[in-house]
Amino acid sequence: MARLRDTLANVIENFERKRTVGEFEITLPKPPAIYNIANSLTRTNMQMFEYTEQPKRGEEPSEEFLRQETDRIKNGYWFFNNGNLEWITGYHYVMLNYSYIDGQRPTFNDSQQMFFWIWDYCEKDPFCFGLCLTTSRRWGKGEVAIIIGYMRTIMQEYSHFGLQSKTGDDAKLLFAKLVQRWQRFPLFLKPTDAGDTNPKQELRFFEPSKRSSKGDVKEYKPALNSWIDFKPSGNAAYDGGKLQTYVLDEAAKLEAKSDPYEMWEIVKFCLLNGSTIIGKALITTTVESGDVYEASVSYKQLWSDSNPNDRLPNGRTKSGLYRYYNAGYMGYHGIDEQTGEPFIDKYGYSRQEFTKEYILKGREGLEGNQLSSQIRKLSLTVEEAFMSDGQNCYFNSMNIQEQMTWLQEYAPKGLVRTVTFYRQGDGKVAWRSDPNGKFQMVWDFPNPSMANKSKIINRLKAPDNEIFGSTGGDPYSASEMQNGVGSKGVFYVFKKDDGSADSGLPIIRYSDRPPRKSIFYDNCMLLCEYYGIKLNMESDIQDWREYYEQQGMENYLMRTPKSAIAPDRAHKKRLFGVKSKDPYSLQAQFDATHVYFEERCHKIYFIELLQDALVYDHKNRTKSDDTVAFGISLLGSMEHVKNMREPTNLKIFHNFTQKKTTPFRLP
Repeated sequence: MARLRDTLANVIENFERKRTVGEFEITLPKPPAIYNIANSLTRTNMQMFEYTEQPKRGEEPSEEFLRQETDRIKNGYWFFNNGNLEWITGYHYVMLNYSYIDGQRPTFNDSQQMFFWIWDYCEKDPFCFGLCLTTSRRWGKGEVAIIIGYMRTIMQEYSHFGLQSKTGDDAKLLFAKLVQRWQRFPLFLKPTDAGDTNPKQELRFFEPSKRSSKGDVKEYKPALNSWIDFKPSGNAAYDGGKLQTYVLDEAAKLEAKSDPYEMWEIVKFCLLNGSTIIGKALITTTVESGDVYEASVSYKQLWSDSNPNDRLPNGRTKSGLYRYYNAGYMGYHGIDEQTGEPFIDKYGYSRQEFTKEYILKGREGLEGNQLSSQIRKLSLTVEEAFMSDGQNCYFNSMNIQEQMTWLQEYAPKGLVRTVTFYRQGDGKVAWRSDPNGKFQMVWDFPNPSMANKSKIINRLKAPDNEIFGSTGGDPYSASEMQNGVGSKGVFYVFKKDDGSADSGLPIIRYSDRPPRKSIFYDNCMLLCEYYGIKLNMESDIQDWREYYEQQGMENYLMRTPKSAIAPDRAHKKRLFGVKSKDPYSLQAQFDATHVYFEERCHKIYFIELLQDALVYDHKNRTKSDDTVAFGISLLGSMEHVKNMREPTNLKIFHNFTQKKTTPFRLP
């Protein structure tokens, strides 16, 4: 026994408090004295998590037991586990000891242990609104969510826990599971409630009123005045009131009319009191086939904006949330059918390499959508988790999402500049950095003298750099929005392919809906003047042509590119712009865009274009302003292309090296 205690004392002394979990560097508490650690008198190979012996049903717990459990819920629980010293948080302790799932208590595993560590970190961080959790199937994210929400509700007065899921029925089902857990909790975990033994809509910790024996006077006992409820999956379901806890389950599977990012932007303000964060959110999902496509793309953006290592000046992430990914080989329940070996050992530790090998074997022989679906269900990396099966995307979704991941996770800061173009006193166009600007830029002339090239044709100013680039614009039909709703005008400048590495790519994106269309048209012309190129605009709306002619800028208007004209109409007079309603022109736009995403997607640095292309619907293009404008710019790029040569450098902004060099040639 003395040798065992010496061994365990050495384990305590060498306990690593600093841990790297996911993208977090966390510090675990300092271990207590050995006699305050469970299993300190148990042989090493017999040490494992053991459930706490509870008072028998109907028995009042002793004061000593209540003090013990209160301490464990507040400070966590320490135990020796096969010779290892382990600490679990109070919420995790409650879930293991007092929750019953399908009639049984959960078992300890290291995967959920690390998740609760991260949640504890988020709760204590004043800059954090909560956590995005992405897992593989059957990990238990619903169980951890409801235990967190429940415990946060009963540990403070006037606390509101709101719950949503992919549909209203799913939220109702998760609420029902929470009620089932609550019904079996011991009395010390069940504050005074309103008296409903099987609530269907709300679980209210209010004192029920009752009449005195004399008749008229109502009597009340102290109560938390806290409550738990659920709502349908609408974006504004919880708009207005305060929330101390919010759970959105299966965010990537939300119904088509709900958007997880928009939903979060509304709920976020329910967790604030002024500028102070008073509540926490847990947004969870598995990402797999069967997801609602638009919701999964929106959730991916929410995930990307929740990087704990990418903070704004105010100390928060772009979304305000942090994120945590649990790989498929962590906490994977079950056994290998061939060997009978479990994926989690009897002590609760994930057998990572063994499980990885099993998961990879399950992919053998699969192809296409079947393979990508299997990968997403049991992903080994976060990139695999967000892999698209491509069933709903018109373009190469694998290329698009790979580039999105690169931009969001690995691209150098400052790759895309936010700027404003303006006219100087001498009439020339210039630009300046502007965090509130409507223009995004990834390339500029290395020599300022190359800008503003023009000449005179028929006494009117004309561009003198058409060989350099092209444009593509998708305007909007009316200046005034109807009921605050309306698409934006989007305009791209495309640097034509001359064989160099910093060519054949969109270099400017302009997206805005100013109060007057004339402002949008003026801004588009500023770009044409600065780069010395012609304007190629969607011509279903024609007022832009009249506007530019009145301004004396008609020489800057591009006639319909030859690639957008059907061969049997090639000898007819070429009009201005590109007609999206013309079947041949529309197909030409689509074909050019399809080829680009297939072969040169890695040259797109505007995340908005990639996101728009993922959800592009060729039968309903009205919402895809970016993809339409980009396709029009590509058609313009096929006019007056220089003789191509092999790339001689890989620089963008003269200091940025791209990772791929796949040659690209437009048809």
